[in-house]
Amino acid sequence: MKSATTALTVMALGAMAQAATVPYTESFSQTGTPADNQAVAWVEATDAQWSLASGKYIVDATASGSGLAPSSSVNVGAGLSSRSFTMTSDFTLQNAVSNSISGGTTRVGFGAYGASNTFSSTYYLVDFIVARGTGGTGATLGSLRMQEIGGDEGGDKVSTATPLGINFTDTYRLTLVGTPSGASGIGLTLTATNLTTLGSVSVNYTYSTALKGQNFGYRTTVNGTSGSKLKASFDSFSIVPEPATAGLLAVGGLALMATRRRRPR
Repeated sequence: MKSATTALTVMALGAMAQAATVPYTESFSQTGTPADNQAVAWVEATDAQWSLASGKYIVDATASGSGLAPSSSVNVGAGLSSRSFTMTSDFTLQNAVSNSISGGTTRVGFGAYGASNTFSSTYYLVDFIVARGTGGTGATLGSLRMQEIGGDEGGDKVSTATPLGINFTDTYRLTLVGTPSGASGIGLTLTATNLTTLGSVSVNYTYSTALKGQNFGYRTTVNGTSGSKLKASFDSFSIVPEPATAGLLAVGGLALMATRRRRPR
């Protein structure tokens, strides 16, 4: 009969095959399917649109008559539930085109708290407009958008500050910060920073009922007529949660117990 400790170890190893244990970091330095140091694979919505090369995770997609939404995600488990976190990725653009005459856009962004590993149902979509069609009255090039897909609380939230310039020689950073709000809500803040010029733009919104999905990653968009494109190279990806209060209390309690045991009688 297995001991309780052995049984728990087996269960933990089994869980690792399905989900990461945050904090999660990814340098894209390996070959094949992106995976962290626990060998947790990412899931791509369309494999042909994503590839690894020289420490870069590259999305390369061209529309052929309709819009595309190339995504890639990793299941981080339940570790971010009710915890503050920061998700970050640096990237450069090689190509970004929207041929739409009705204001269509091409975007680089994140999916967060996704119920599906292909971001096909409920999740938070937060993204940065890197190309825009010539017509219409859509969102501004270099601005940000935030929305809840599947629940649509609050509708589209867009940045109102001066947008960032888009330059294919510059490096950009996307940062998403999540902070629990009240009994069940979450506040999200998305920031895009040009690491070359140090300019930045942000958008934020507090959702009254937080989504609970465990899938996080990239969710990009290529909107427009045939020939609309996105090619971007991501250098890194990380999710760093703030320490859970309960965990800190537990650690503090164990430390206090150890101190008492060492204290001479």
